[in-house]
Amino acid sequence: MSESTLTWIEIVGGVASLLGIVAVLVQLRQVVISLRSTARGATSAIGTQLKDVFIAYPHLRPYFFDDADPTGDPDQGRIQTIAELYCIYLQEIAAQRAHVRGASGDAWFALMMAIYQGSPAVRAQLERHSAWYSVELRSTIAVIKGVLARESPVGPTGD
Repeated sequence: MSESTLTWIEIVGGVASLLGIVAVLVQLRQVVISLRSTARGATSAIGTQLKDVFIAYPHLRPYFFDDADPTGDPDQGRIQTIAELYCIYLQEIAAQRAHVRGASGDAWFALMMAIYQGSPAVRAQLERHSAWYSVELRSTIAVIKGVLARESPVGPTGD
């Protein structure tokens, strides 16, 4: 082979390599977009289930939004089950926040904090069964407790 043939082969090989790298980068970008979409879809599904619960049982809303103590309520079993579902929701958000940045990640953190702050049933579930939940959720709850302790002289549970 002549020297010019080798040069053309090297040039074509180099161009093909560059095109391959560009194709991989485009695919990685699509994977990131897909992960973000999946994150939102997973949390939306659980959030919709929770909204459906409160459509069916609106009298239980104060136990999850108004910091009302459910002790003694005849629907105690249902309240505990909803608290478990909320904890699964929080766990999903905590796991997916890594794929959601900026204002959306901040909004998810604010949602987690509001759920934790507004529900003694959720707080009790997390305290009673912390080992059931991911390290990400437990770490996020520790941060939330710290934020709430700094915001209120009486602490996050109103004690």
